[in-house]
Order: sequence, then C-alpha cells, then structure tokens
Amino acid sequence: MDRTEYYQQDQQQRRLNAKRQSVKEWVDQGSRAVADGDWLQVALITRDALLPEIELERSDIPQYTAALRGEDEPWHPDALAAVSRNADTFVAAAQQGALNRQRIQRLHRGYESAVSAAAVDGLIESSLVSKVPAWELEHQVGVRHYSPTSAAQQEAQLIDPDPDAEVKATLVTGGQGSGKSTFVETLIEDRMERGRVIIDLLDFVKSENAMYDIEQRQEKLNEIREEMDLDVGFEDHDPPALEIYAPLTDGLADSKVPFDTESEEHVVKPFTIPASELTYRQLVMLLPHSTRTQENYLKSAHQKLSQTGEDWTLRDLARVIRNETNAGEVVADRIERALQTARLSSPTWSTRWPT
Repeated sequence: MDRTEYYQQDQQQRRLNAKRQSVKEWVDQGSRAVADGDWLQVALITRDALLPEIELERSDIPQYTAALRGEDEPWHPDALAAVSRNADTFVAAAQQGALNRQRIQRLHRGYESAVSAAAVDGLIESSLVSKVPAWELEHQVGVRHYSPTSAAQQEAQLIDPDPDAEVKATLVTGGQGSGKSTFVETLIEDRMERGRVIIDLLDFVKSENAMYDIEQRQEKLNEIREEMDLDVGFEDHDPPALEIYAPLTDGLADSKVPFDTESEEHVVKPFTIPASELTYRQLVMLLPHSTRTQENYLKSAHQKLSQTGEDWTLRDLARVIRNETNAGEVVADRIERALQTARLSSPTWSTRWPT
C-alpha cells in the first residue's frame, strides 16, 4: 500500500466513523422524541437526518426487505416509502397539529424502518444491549451491565486465560444470603478444573470455605447446576490435590489439627517463609515502627547476611546489628524488640526464633 492509498483509506474510515456517530446521535434523539410523543421532532429527524444519511432510494427497499427477513428489527417498507416520498407533508402536518392517529402510526413505522435500514448499512447497532455475559476461564458466571447506549458492549472476562498474564482481582460483595459463597465456589471450581492453583485463606471459626467437596444442601442451587450442565455431586471426581497450611503462631503447638493415621503425619502443616528470603524492603515493611537510623542498620546487617548465601534467622539479624555494626545498645535493643513484635504480629513469616 502506497502513501496515497493509505491516506485515502484513512479519510474514508474517518468519514464513515463520523457518519456512524451522527446517525447514532440522531437515532437517540428520535427515540426520545417517540417516547415523548413529539411527532414534529420525529418527522424532522426522519426527513433531515436519517433519510439523507442512508441515501434511501425507492429501488433500495427490496434489498433492505431481503436483508431484514427473519430478523426482529421493525420493518414496514410501505410506511418507509410513504414517509420518504411525502416527508415535507408529514412535517407540515405535524407543525399544524394535523396528524391523526393513522398518520402518526405511519410516521412512527417509517421512522423505525429508517432506523432498521441504518442498521443494515452498519451505521448503528441492530439492537440495544444492556447486559453481556461475564466469563471465568470457560464458564459463564454472571452478566456485565451497560448503559443501553454505551459504545463499548464487550463480553467481560474475569480472568485472563494467559497463564503469564497479570492477576485480576474479583471483589465479591453482597448481603447475607445473596450468594457470595456459591459464586466464589463456582470461580474456584472453574479454575481448579483447568489446572489453576487455588490459595484459600481459610476462616477456621466458621469454616465457610472448608467444604467445597460437599454438595449443596439447597435443592434450588442443585437444580440451577443441572440447568447449567454442571455436576451436582462429586461421585465422578477424584479428590482434589490439597495442601493445608496453618499460620505458625505461638499457640499452634497446643492446637488440635487433623492427623492422618495411615501416613502418621498431620494433615495441616505450618505455613512458613524463611526470614532469609525476605528482601530488605519486605523486612522493613514487617516492622511496626522504624526510624531512618534503624533502617540503615537493618540494611547493613541484611546485606552482610545475604552475602553469605546461607540461611539465617531474625535472631541472626539482631545479633549482626548488635555485634557487627555501629548501633548503640539502646538502638540494638529497640530493633530486636521490633523484630520480635514483627514475628508475633506476622505469624505467617517463619522467623525461627526460639520460644
């Protein structure tokens, strides 16, 4: 494509876009006029805007008739031909308030047919959509609502199927009994079936999320699953591969947790991340309060320990700050207390601090 051809196509596309925008605005105004019973406005829009934009010729009507056959769009070729042929007469009658019921009906049908012809020409959408499907990976989990005149009515994808894509956050809100838990279960089911790893921060008090492998007790929900071609029970499914972790808190040793008598192992494992895997910035974020001076000593000690390439604990960090930096005793004491506080307030991080 040479430069001249490119600019010609570009200009044609710009003119088409401008024409589409113009027709859309006129149709919006005309539809409001129909709703208000303002037939003079309908007659003026049909005569001065829609008919010139679609460049209707009488010989074109059979083509539109063929294109709209079997469609739901309103199509009254006789009324359109009459309004097109006598547009000035309809405007004059409307100005004089001389439109009887029969002529109003013909004007209305002529306007609707002009709108349908514009849809056939690709100048407007053929129908107004107020909602479109919302999808998980492969399962529709809801709808996305739009303004009926919104220009961007695209199906919503709640999760990007690309495994390397950024993770989207789906916020589920609603009142009691509105279906939040059932909705989340559906999301998890869709993602697990397609190989996604699920990390579920479980509430041990209510155990609301602890029973995904137990079918619904509400018969209505089971009926809905059947209507959506989803399994009601789990007879045909192997048990999911689950790993259950508990925060490493001071009270974990005294807690009662499930025990597998066959493997002679606890089903629940402590969830820990070695302190040596924390970056300096992550470490500072864990501390309840820290001054610029304390952060400088922390950074120096963190660098010293990281350079060894070995595993280390928060106690090692406190020791290096006290013995291998210029930190005074008061500052070293404060940092050590802050590290201990961080361990207690952020129990999911393994500090390996002796208790």
